Amino acid sequence: MNSPSLYYVYSIIKSAPDVKSGIYRAVVSCQWAVVSGQWAAIGASPERGGGAKRRWGFISSQLSVNRASPERGGGAKRRRGFISGQRFARDIKTGKRFEVPRDMTYNEWKAKQGELYGEGAVDKARKMHYNESADRKQWKKYRELLGSDAPKTFTDFQELKYDDDDAYQELCGLYTYKGRVPEATAADYKAYKAIKATGVAGSVRVPPKPSDPDALFFKDEHATHHGCTIDDARAFIKDAKCSITRKRWDGYHTNYYSLNGATYVSDDEGVINTAFGKKDFDPLTQSILEVFQ
Repeated sequence: MNSPSLYYVYSIIKSAPDVKSGIYRAVVSCQWAVVSGQWAAIGASPERGGGAKRRWGFISSQLSVNRASPERGGGAKRRRGFISGQRFARDIKTGKRFEVPRDMTYNEWKAKQGELYGEGAVDKARKMHYNESADRKQWKKYRELLGSDAPKTFTDFQELKYDDDDAYQELCGLYTYKGRVPEATAADYKAYKAIKATGVAGSVRVPPKPSDPDALFFKDEHATHHGCTIDDARAFIKDAKCSITRKRWDGYHTNYYSLNGATYVSDDEGVINTAFGKKDFDPLTQSILEVFQ
């Protein structure tokens, strides 16, 4: 470590090796402690060893009283407050330093913080600090896409991320879903999950896949065997609460479900395969629509 302060300390020691009074050594000891203490609290990194503990409130490199005794010439300086025997730690919530017993260990300090703020508070605070830059970028992306459905402040976002895993996973799921369905709301995502929970196969979409019902017609006479007219079939699409798309041997097909009936459309052909009213709903279709009732 190259430092003008350390070089100055070294030069004093080298130029006055035979000083008997010890006062120079007291000054040197003090300056060394200050410099090394600053390095430990500011410059130390986890890769250099021990940085995590020092950076998270437990400042262990402090000035030594017993090395600056009057016999060694340090008493005068100590009386002026130049040399201190105090040790300090940092509160993980307020960030303020406070004095701790000289023999307190890191684990004891960690336990005390846990008593104040809950078990694991120190580890959580460390994660929040180390991940701050990445978390801030994530929060901005979520705010941009989700708007009011995302935490309003960065602090709220970190508290949710590190305190409430269920709520955080819900937020991540909404972000992913809205990336696929831009017009979806938080309520739509909730309905989407409920429909998926029924075990239905296919790609569920809430709100339903965009379509132009007025441009669709029945594929053939078989499409009307449930007794629905073309107007009925189109109305079911317009009033649909959700849609489910599946790939079959003859291409992609999308089923539109409304509370009054359902219409099945061939996406590749652009025609209506069939339509039926709610009296013909099977148990699975009923469970899908119960989500919206």
